[in-house]
Amino acid sequence: MWWLVAGALAAIACQYVLYAVTAIGFPFGLDYSEGLIWQQALWLGGPHLYGDILRPPFVVCDYPPLYLIILRGVALTGAGMLEAGRGISLVCTLATCALLGAMVQRACRFVAGPRESVMAGVIASLLPLTLLPVISWSILMRVDMLALALTHAGLFCAFVSFRRPPAIYAAVALFVAAAFTKQNYIAGALAIFPVCLARSPKHTLLAYGGGAVAGLAVIAGLQWATQGRFLLHIVAYAADTIDPGSALRQFVQWVGAYPIDAGCTVAAAVTVWVHVRGRDRGLRAGGVIGAIRDHEDFAWLVCLSLYLALTTVMLITAGKTGSSRNYFLEWMCCWCLWIGWLAGLVLARSATWRLAALAMPGLLLLQLLPVSVGLRTMQTEQFSQRRRAEWGALLQRVKAIPGPLLSDDMVLTIQAGREVGPEPGILLELARRRVWDERLLIDKLRAHYFGAVITAYDPGDPTFDARYLPATQAALLAAYPHVERFGDYRLRLAK
Repeated sequence: MWWLVAGALAAIACQYVLYAVTAIGFPFGLDYSEGLIWQQALWLGGPHLYGDILRPPFVVCDYPPLYLIILRGVALTGAGMLEAGRGISLVCTLATCALLGAMVQRACRFVAGPRESVMAGVIASLLPLTLLPVISWSILMRVDMLALALTHAGLFCAFVSFRRPPAIYAAVALFVAAAFTKQNYIAGALAIFPVCLARSPKHTLLAYGGGAVAGLAVIAGLQWATQGRFLLHIVAYAADTIDPGSALRQFVQWVGAYPIDAGCTVAAAVTVWVHVRGRDRGLRAGGVIGAIRDHEDFAWLVCLSLYLALTTVMLITAGKTGSSRNYFLEWMCCWCLWIGWLAGLVLARSATWRLAALAMPGLLLLQLLPVSVGLRTMQTEQFSQRRRAEWGALLQRVKAIPGPLLSDDMVLTIQAGREVGPEPGILLELARRRVWDERLLIDKLRAHYFGAVITAYDPGDPTFDARYLPATQAALLAAYPHVERFGDYRLRLAK
């Protein structure tokens, strides 16, 4: 049965690679913010990156700059910026998969033989490619997959440090790099700190102290270079209103979409601690610290438990205005570590755990069928000739219109030879918080500053309404009343 699971996962991985390669070569935008990332990379080192949002182009840069630096570096090889950005995400996704598999294989050595450990590692490494947040986000020119890969590389180095303590320095460096890619990727660094501190206090304190000094030095440099605006952008402006109810609804949605994976994760966590309690290690406060220090497998399980708990707590950020499935990437990849460990344990005890040995692979196979069907559907629809034709026609139409653009498709803005202007979604949130004055945009709309406005859908649609406050909507519709339709997009002209 497990060979069937591995074979089905490998088949889906092949489907995924085909899908991802097609996405890299797709010449138009696949996400609202790809063009914003592209523009910020072009602005790297200039005054508009982390600029004054009360002055044109009114752009908020809500992530640290590491991804932008790497993107510019890869583009120097001659790759187009869009292809380079998506390629980075794909490479980082595959690296994350490999790291997950390697960590599970190392962990399973304590409960299973070499063959079972390898199989468990294979399963853990392929499982992320069945998760929709991973599938959909790993093809985009966005920062998340780089932050995810750096975090898991840090976790891997931390596990290596259990036997080779100096590896903690590499782990901390990778965690700092992850935080300078996307600032909320801190769960890994927090999870391994108490465990590594118990096992190697001197190296851990030196590593974390050095990481803190290096991080603060970089922040100070960026603050100086941006006249004090760097932290404003990545902290104050990025700190959207959080609705816990929205986060809970999304949590329920993803658990409901992957009930078997979620159930296996819970079963693995319960099994781990039943297994630990059965080994009489004296789990009083002093005993826990001693067990972490003296037993590598126990240290790994504590670290993994903390990581699952912290990534779960971090899901509250999914309640931010404008949040999407990317806020569930790290949490759901953590599932794969637990599921892989449980697979290794079940494989090792298949002679006595006969029901689990049949049920677990059978349930995993059951969940893979809709994933395969979904990938085929996405491949057919997302990159269809119809969509290519619609975007191509819109691009050619926009190229013929003079003047700046206000656009919900910011990739198209750059492809049309213009600079990206205001991002309505985040400015709406800042206007609600009275950090930004929407009259700055309203005045430009009324003055017909933009040659055209491109919106997704029409007033009344949730996507449109989430990006424009009522007063801005009224000014936009009055100033740009003529509408041309191109698929999901509306080209709005003054006359």
